[in-house]
Amino acid sequence: MFRWIFLILVMGGVAFFFLNEYVPFKSQGNSLEIPKQGKVIEQPGNGENAKNGNGKSPEGPKTSPVSRPGINQPLVIPNARITAVERQDVPSEKEGKLLFMGTDVKPAREVPEKDKFAFRVGFLALELAEGEKVAPADEVKIPRLQGKKFRRWKEADPIEPGKVVLEFETKVFYKLEAGDDVKEGQLVGLVNPIMALDDLSIKSARLDASEADRRSLEKTRDEAHKRFQQQSLLRQKGAGSEEDYRAAELFWRRYIEEERGKAALVVQSQRELNASLNSLQMHDIRSSIPGVIKAIYKNRGEAVKNLEPVLQVQNRTRLRVEGLMEIQDARTIQRDSKVIVEPTQPEQPRLVLRGHLQDITSVCVFKGDSTLIISGSEDQTVRGWNPQTGEQLWTMACKTAVRSLGCGAGPNGYALAGKHDGSLLIFKPGNIKEAARDSLDRHKGSVNSISVSPDGETAISGGEDHAICVWKLSTGELISRFEGAHKAAITSICFSSPGHVVTAGKDNSIHWWAFENGKIGKLLSSIDKRSGDIARPGVSPNGKYVLVDQGKEIRFLSLEGRHIEGMIQDLTGSSSFSTFAVFSPDGRTILTNGGGDGKVQIWRTPLENKRPAELRQFIWGGGASTCGAFSPDGQFVVTGTQDHQILVWEVPSKEEVENMLIGTVRLIEPFLDSNTRQIRIWADLDNPGWIHPGSTATLVIPGAHVAGFRLP
Repeated sequence: MFRWIFLILVMGGVAFFFLNEYVPFKSQGNSLEIPKQGKVIEQPGNGENAKNGNGKSPEGPKTSPVSRPGINQPLVIPNARITAVERQDVPSEKEGKLLFMGTDVKPAREVPEKDKFAFRVGFLALELAEGEKVAPADEVKIPRLQGKKFRRWKEADPIEPGKVVLEFETKVFYKLEAGDDVKEGQLVGLVNPIMALDDLSIKSARLDASEADRRSLEKTRDEAHKRFQQQSLLRQKGAGSEEDYRAAELFWRRYIEEERGKAALVVQSQRELNASLNSLQMHDIRSSIPGVIKAIYKNRGEAVKNLEPVLQVQNRTRLRVEGLMEIQDARTIQRDSKVIVEPTQPEQPRLVLRGHLQDITSVCVFKGDSTLIISGSEDQTVRGWNPQTGEQLWTMACKTAVRSLGCGAGPNGYALAGKHDGSLLIFKPGNIKEAARDSLDRHKGSVNSISVSPDGETAISGGEDHAICVWKLSTGELISRFEGAHKAAITSICFSSPGHVVTAGKDNSIHWWAFENGKIGKLLSSIDKRSGDIARPGVSPNGKYVLVDQGKEIRFLSLEGRHIEGMIQDLTGSSSFSTFAVFSPDGRTILTNGGGDGKVQIWRTPLENKRPAELRQFIWGGGASTCGAFSPDGQFVVTGTQDHQILVWEVPSKEEVENMLIGTVRLIEPFLDSNTRQIRIWADLDNPGWIHPGSTATLVIPGAHVAGFRLP
């Protein structure tokens, strides 16, 4: 008995030792008991991590592999490539000499006379049945066959003997060029069909001959049948011999079989004619899809081989956007999910206004009885331009360089030119014959920015002297001067509302001032430590927001609460924004200068719960842009450049601004790209009509509950 008790005690001791040595801790409520030194603790939430000899888990923690700027933020894929989903290298189905690359459908463009040519082509005409009606365009008149009416043979029409005629006509064709639209089934080229036409003529004659043989034999068969019937009657009366009866029956049955053979030959001839007709049609080169000609590979007179492509057609109605993404992001996206597509749309100016001799320093658009572009330059002139024709309407000499412009509105509205010597030139663009006058006072340095009050009675200016001046426009009198508004030169000044003024300076600050009774009041708010290069940041038309540049971002900051309502980032650009950023009159878009990239951009603002996005890139190969402005009605944009030009640009349509383009993810490739080690993603979308295959776009994949925009 004592042996058993001893054995139990020994086993209990071993068990106690084991528990103390190998069980690291035990939970007591929310506290943890510390294990012995050198043991690995399994932290709550890590699962059952197996321990290796180094005390480390061989597998990392299982976390969500999302690489986004922040929680629930969209994933942005820049520089995605746009291609046409449906495209075709249109082949020649016959080998031979290419007679022309052209079409009998007049292109939408103006075709020069040298690109028009007449050509004699063959076709089948079908004789009309009695009482059959036909459209005038399909009716064919054949002078050599008077008394008969014909129409053009169509694909589904039967080929009946004696009813079809090979006819020729001379048609006008138009040379095709890359960029021309073509429809499905439209003729785009012709391989020499002379052999096919001869074969068609032979097969048509053979069909008629076969039918003539069949009809002749049919009559012979009918005659043999009559003779057989006569012999049958004679036999019944006992007057005819059995031999004559058998001979008549033999001839009758023989002609029945021969007539069937001739009928089969007619069918064979019909099929041969149909095959010949198909062969002739195969000399026509036709596009099997609608679209735009991307490239033409062959020219008139060149030899083509069977199934050799002669041109490429792209159907632009359905597009594919292809981008690359990190593998950890690809795992968070499902096929058929919705994405936002933001195409890059570079454009050339609608008008180029030439006349200035030095850099353009400022532009504005005046709206009176008519619309007028006003420009100022280092060449010491202010000039007026017609925005529709580009005609220069007038020029005013200023005796010193012009640094800034400001415009009022209405037929009697004023405009001002701020000059390098600190004075202002005041004039009426709607009545340019009325003498312009200089201000009665001046800044102690150049006038860098001007803004006319909403009532058009006063103007404010900011200059190199750090001061704000208030002017009475009707007399040019200085109403008030506010010294030391900034610690450095003022670069921008603007009425945000009748009672408020916003200024920006070279001290990297933006100030919001009260304005009352023609004087600058107290400082309401200040934004310091800007780190961008935008000298003239814009204020929204409702006076609630100001554009603040911070590095490569433009932030939309509320003036009252100083809340960031959204921001714009140029993911495709290599440099920061610079010089200017101005709001459109409706506040839905802004115009920015891309700095060293040499481009000006229009962006959708993030206000009104819209996702900010680039809508246009304005490309000018000359000098960089120095200034920019919207027309008062928002119908166009005007910019000035260092190479002395004023450029007029078209703005995006209302639909483009208000509506986002939505695509559908069709492919998340399960393989890494060999060059970039990234995953390829495809999204398809319908072309609204203004996207061009070959351009680029930004793909935006929304996170969950992303503020600022929704997908349908």
